[in-house]
Formats: sequence, structure tokens, C-alpha cells
Amino acid sequence: MALPGKRVIMRTPIVSCLLLIFLAFTFSCEKEYSNEGNLKQGNIDSLPANYPFSSGFCATVTLGVAVAELNNYTPDTSVALAPSVLLDMPAAGDQGSQSSCSAWAVAYGLGSYYTHAATGKAYSDTGNLSPKYTYNQIAKGNCGCTSLVDNLYLLREQGAASLNSMPYDPRECLIQPNTAQKNNAANTRIQGFLRVDLFNMTLIKHTLANNKPIVFAIPVDAGFLKLPSPYIWSSHTGTTGEEHAMVIVGYDDTKNSLRVLNSWSTAWADDGGAWIDYNFFLSNTLQDGFVVY
Repeated sequence: MALPGKRVIMRTPIVSCLLLIFLAFTFSCEKEYSNEGNLKQGNIDSLPANYPFSSGFCATVTLGVAVAELNNYTPDTSVALAPSVLLDMPAAGDQGSQSSCSAWAVAYGLGSYYTHAATGKAYSDTGNLSPKYTYNQIAKGNCGCTSLVDNLYLLREQGAASLNSMPYDPRECLIQPNTAQKNNAANTRIQGFLRVDLFNMTLIKHTLANNKPIVFAIPVDAGFLKLPSPYIWSSHTGTTGEEHAMVIVGYDDTKNSLRVLNSWSTAWADDGGAWIDYNFFLSNTLQDGFVVY
């Protein structure tokens, strides 16, 4: 036991200083964590160093609809465009190492958005739709790329089961939906889908202003993979790779950019989303986009 008086009195200033330093360090560290528990350090995202950055889009259609058969979407342009629009979407999902970005964009992105709008329920695993439901039916054990159109076709014909009913597993793509999962999916079917001309920025903005997110694909490069703050992709950096499917969920004229929802987890870029400069987007998009009606 410490002797009374001298030893305690001599160490009080030192202990107080150490305590203040400890508390300051503790609070500063806590501020680096997001609400999802992802460590953020300034402009550096918290993805693991070996994160796969999988894509998985291809234009090949294998199911019942050809792209050429689809009509073009014509948005209501009677209302003047606001300077910005941001749709209420689910948090970014994580496709991991599987080539399932098209299924994440369609089933999870669009499917969850319209299910949420129809039911009014908060986004959750019981309401958000599972990309596994559509992806596995297309891939059938060959875990490669899939088209947006095939995933949209299944969302129209069957809907998609919830993540709670059919959890996502990036390690397999063979297991097919069972009867219970198909029944769970039935109430989430969409009426149909249409093409969107992605070379017309005014049309894109009006589509978003009509509360319609757009699924699309674009070739991504090394700079996009590790996009720094303020998370606006406006020029090519490094090697350009495969096309990657995402969802356009808004625009902002002050940023001169479209907002996109990705499927590389909330740890990537700006809580799982990013911005693409208008002019850069128009110069690099290669395929039609699609909306649901």
C-alpha cells in the first residue's frame, strides 16, 4: 500500500497528465469509426488490402428478353429540374469475390428500392432482396458474369427472395431457390423494365427526378478502385478493366456529377457510394441503362 502524503502528492500531476493524454487518444480514435463500425482515416478507405474488387457484368442475354425488344423510357419533363436529387436507397452491399455485380445492382439495388417504396418498411434483411436469388438461377454453378437484362427478367417473372430468406454467400452459385424462397419472392415482382439512353444527361436527370434509379455498367479503372475524397471519378487512372454494374441514385449540379451505389461494402469510398463527373460519364459509358416500372 502506498504511504500517505509524500508519494501520492508527488505523482498526482504525472497521473493527471497521463489520464488526459489517454482520454484524448481514446476520443480521437472513436471518431474514426463510422456508424457501421468501419475504420475511416481521412481519405483512406477501410477495405482490406486484398479486397477482390470483383465485377461481373456482361451484355450476353440468356433468358427470355432481348435488349432490342425493350422500349425506351420517356420521363416526365414538365417539371423543372432541381439542382440535386438523391434517392433513398439501401446501404451498399458487399459482393465479395463473386462476379455478381449485375445481381447486386438489380435485385438488391432496384428490387429493395421498390419493395421499400411499396411497403414503407425500413431497409433491413427482411425487406432487402437477395442477389443470390437471381444470380444463382442464371449462373447455375458457373460463377461468372451475368447481364442486367437477365436479372431484370427474373425480377419481373419471379421477384426475388429477401436476404433473410436466402442469405448471400459469395462462395457458391449452384443452390437454386426452394419453394419457400420462391413464395417469399412472389410479392416483389416488378411490372417490367425499360431502356434508358445514357448518352443524354438531361434525360438521366429527369429519370432520377421521377424517382427512378438506373442500373448501368461502366468500365472501371485502378483509380476508381481506390477513389480518394471527395470521391468524384473524373479522369482515368491506371489500367481500365472490365465493365462493372452499379446503380445511379442521384445527381448534384454543384459537383457536376452523378451519384452511384456500388456493391463493394460500406467501407469503399463514401460509405459504399461515389460520384461520377457528368462529362466523364458520357464519354465512358458503353451500354444502355435500365429502369423499372
